[in-house]
Amino acid sequence: MKQKILLSMLALAVCIGVGAYLKSEAAGWLWGGTDDGTGQTTGIGWVSFSKNNCDPDNDGITEGGTENAEYPNCPSGLPVTDYQVNVPSGDGPLSGYAWSENLGWIDFAPTGPFPEVATGDDYPFAVKREGNFLRGWARIVGIKTEYEKVPVNSGGWQGWIRMSSDSNDPVEYAVDITKMDGTGTKPTYAWSDELGWINFSRAKISNERVLKICSECLDNVSPLNSVTIIKGDNYLAKACLVNSQDTCSGTDVTNLANWSSNKQEVATVNNDTEKGKINSVDIGTAEVKAEYNDGQRIINNSIEVNVIEPVIPNPPTPNNNSIKWREVSP
Repeated sequence: MKQKILLSMLALAVCIGVGAYLKSEAAGWLWGGTDDGTGQTTGIGWVSFSKNNCDPDNDGITEGGTENAEYPNCPSGLPVTDYQVNVPSGDGPLSGYAWSENLGWIDFAPTGPFPEVATGDDYPFAVKREGNFLRGWARIVGIKTEYEKVPVNSGGWQGWIRMSSDSNDPVEYAVDITKMDGTGTKPTYAWSDELGWINFSRAKISNERVLKICSECLDNVSPLNSVTIIKGDNYLAKACLVNSQDTCSGTDVTNLANWSSNKQEVATVNNDTEKGKINSVDIGTAEVKAEYNDGQRIINNSIEVNVIEPVIPNPPTPNNNSIKWREVSP
């Protein structure tokens, strides 16, 4: 059965071919299975999240050894197909393919119907990011292809990989993105009924761009969490697409973003001309949100807007010692 699956995967490699998933969102490796000590692995084995793992200069040829400082064990001199798993910066679906050394392509955006599990599945969909966790299902393409043949040629396997348990599962697990730091020191697992646990901790999210609301999109400016505006005044905010949580240095997408306020009776925000201009209306607190579509996913950020009364200073108290009198003729 395995030989027939591998032949199908070779054909699929040609069909998937030129990757539509070139955006570097995820890198590194997954691991599932066992190593017999001679370099032979069973199970899913090593799984690459990105072509760039073994092709760091992006020339279509693999590099290993001294030419690949991060992953020197990669082979050298082999042609490599474009592929990439994309992880959104905020909540939303993943896309793209990973490559297993033993089982070929793994689809992170498969179509249903999705498996029914005995505990009742809370996540009947393809892999999504929800907060810092992955939910839903990925699928091994070669096993799926053999399963769908008539007669079935997969030994009953279907190739599903589940990212997290549901609320009724006796064993709680979920792929935690915060543990995907590429080191392998913080194991976080998905589960396959056919292949067992798959560890995501040697994978990592790279070049993850996030949206920040700032006063300016400059490297010496910190992102805003809140602004205070005196009633009657306004504030001009910027939407900045950045690679770090701690800076506003990045691309100014203010005029490409959609702006909204959850309490327009407190503060409005321009979404046509002078986008990002926050206008105070009345005393209170509102949330102003910027939302941007980068072509692959929608990312957003928001700040708290506090509108306060203008502070009118009290007039000075007269000081009798400073008052000088003089007589005026009638």
